[in-house]
Amino acid sequence: MSMSALLRVSSGSEADIMAGYHYPFMSSVSGPYFMLNGLNAPFWEKISQARAQFHSGQDNHFPHVRPNILRSWQRSRNANVPPVGLPLAMVGAEEFQAVLARHTTLVDTASRIMEELLENILPSKSCIVLTDADGVFLHTIGDGEGYGQGSCCLLRGIISRESVDGTTSMGMCLEEKIPVCVLGSEHYNPHYDGWSCAAAPIYDNEGELVGTLSLTLERDKFHQHTFGLVIAAAKAITEQMRLRMLLQEVQTVMELLGEAVVVLDAGGSLRLMNRYAKRLFRVRGDVLGRDFSSIATDASGKNPAFTGKKVKDGECSMLLADGTSLHCLFSSSPIPGGGLCITLRETRRVHALTNRLSGAKAVYDFGDIIGDSDAMGQALHLARMASGNSMTTLLLGESGVGKELFAQAIHNGGERRQEPFIVVNCGAIPRD
Repeated sequence: MSMSALLRVSSGSEADIMAGYHYPFMSSVSGPYFMLNGLNAPFWEKISQARAQFHSGQDNHFPHVRPNILRSWQRSRNANVPPVGLPLAMVGAEEFQAVLARHTTLVDTASRIMEELLENILPSKSCIVLTDADGVFLHTIGDGEGYGQGSCCLLRGIISRESVDGTTSMGMCLEEKIPVCVLGSEHYNPHYDGWSCAAAPIYDNEGELVGTLSLTLERDKFHQHTFGLVIAAAKAITEQMRLRMLLQEVQTVMELLGEAVVVLDAGGSLRLMNRYAKRLFRVRGDVLGRDFSSIATDASGKNPAFTGKKVKDGECSMLLADGTSLHCLFSSSPIPGGGLCITLRETRRVHALTNRLSGAKAVYDFGDIIGDSDAMGQALHLARMASGNSMTTLLLGESGVGKELFAQAIHNGGERRQEPFIVVNCGAIPRD
């Protein structure tokens, strides 16, 4: 997903979020963005003075401090976070590997979007951080020199929560579960005064918070669109994770299907082939992108399975790459935008399944019929004559006299003995 696409993700709901961050120096613009006007030395001094008063226990009215920032300061103080110094909490190496293993999909999905986001951020001193729901740094990129003792903001395994390092965008985002930006002296710890950061939550398919995405820049280079970019990127990660989960579910279902599934693009190249299809066409390994004609062809060039038309329960024959023939029942449906989805079932397997489900299998022959009366001999003679041709044979007799034994013997005595033996319960057929 391109950054232009990320920008389009923004919606009116984010404008409501932005409204909660209004300062006199923030002027509204079109969409959920704000202009940072008047962020000069006097302003930062006012915020710094308010924070110093707060740390000294003076819970006065702070008109220059945003309400959400003040709430975060209060939570940080209640958690006994030191107002000075640089608290640094990290998980152990073994524990971190376990954390990574639990968030493989999140890291894999987010890392690609983070790389593209970084390419669109002009300042060199910036870093993008992905955390889990506990504030553990899972993946970091960028140049964090000067932010938190050298490049410590790029160390995976660091823990950032309000209860650890006070007010930061990541900690506030985890606490309030909404997008947050923290500018300069709004940080609880003065060590971060030279930086501004924005963070947005990432959710799983059930709507549970699984992590945050944050971007940190030098304080005076925090662009008017930074907040919107971070929100859009976090939404893109959430959506990509949802799509990946949906794809995994579809693939799991396809592998459980008792039929081959093949998806071709408009040019006839393979886009998808499930495990059953690979066995059916006798191929191994990754075949995606290959032209299907390299796997199976039709000598006549008129194979109905690949005409691009919608077909239900058709029949087709194909020549495989190893020279063997394949006879199948198939259904096909065009894909909107180009391509074709085909399901195939081998004909002989369909016949075998039909016989098994119907319980129909001819097991008796003429040698199994016991009897030496004239009537029995005459019946056997006529039955043998019937088995020698493909004419329809009508067997008459009272219930229990052995009509089915004769039917099976006639079937097994004829040229079609290898074909399916189909039983029809005539008593169950409606009169109308």
